[in-house]
Amino acid sequence: MSLKNILILALSLFMLSAAAVIVKFSTLHPIVLLFWRLLFVTLLLLPLYITQYYEWYPRKKSKMMMSIKSKPIIPSKKELMEILFVSFFLVGHFYTWFKGVPLLPISVASIIYATNPIYTAIIAYFVLKEEYHFRYFISFLMALLGIVITMRHDFSAHTINLQGVGLMIATAIFYSSYMALSKKMRLKRDNISYSFYLNFFAAIISLIILIAAISFSSESIEWITFDFHNWWVILSLAVFASLLGHTLMIYSVAHLNLNFVSIFKLFGPLLSSLMAFLVFGEKMSTDHIIGFLFVASGVIISLDFFNKRSEN
Repeated sequence: MSLKNILILALSLFMLSAAAVIVKFSTLHPIVLLFWRLLFVTLLLLPLYITQYYEWYPRKKSKMMMSIKSKPIIPSKKELMEILFVSFFLVGHFYTWFKGVPLLPISVASIIYATNPIYTAIIAYFVLKEEYHFRYFISFLMALLGIVITMRHDFSAHTINLQGVGLMIATAIFYSSYMALSKKMRLKRDNISYSFYLNFFAAIISLIILIAAISFSSESIEWITFDFHNWWVILSLAVFASLLGHTLMIYSVAHLNLNFVSIFKLFGPLLSSLMAFLVFGEKMSTDHIIGFLFVASGVIISLDFFNKRSEN
């Protein structure tokens, strides 16, 4: 495994972990936050996509078109339909996460969501035919044990909401499907154009859901004239969690084993806890340190620097 790709993955995970802290500042309805976040990401990716298009356009008639490095920036109709299909899983992941987290303690939600490597291993095998090494199973158990140790007191102190549990399982499955399908797409698409169209389609889907919610819900949903600080929340989520988080994560899955990525991502709940401690002063205990050591050990076990066949 390339150290460069692992560092990019670590940066993306750090940015994604910040999302849980950033969301705490929001007072918006989940679907409103989802729509504006996706729209902002699309707008931020647009100039990068246009720049890339004009760099490619002068060479579009050359023989280099047949090489991987000079793939057409504009996807074919078939590819657009495939990206649209993946965007449903991205929206499903975000929506069930926004709906499920408020119903459960953060610790409980994190533990349930941390089961996603199980679904990733199954989906990656059928979608990508990726080999599953036994060390991934051992490392997953160690990392999951570390998360349980970290959150055990909060976990035992609350009554479990079954709807919340169902939603968090759903968000884990949506995420695993989204990552596996994204890796498959990234084998034939560049990262910028894929991420642009993915977020563009996801923004349209979330807008349709938002319009339906406004039209049929008895709840009043304010989606334009809200407090100014919420715009900063949306922009922060778009830049840090999506542009530097999800986009770099999609880049990583094209260069690393998907099972390794899903296990590495188990650092997320611990990073979120550390950020919550630094920003909100939330208590950290010895359990956090012990849990971190278990997760770190699990991730180290999943590494294989000496396998020459590892993806670079």
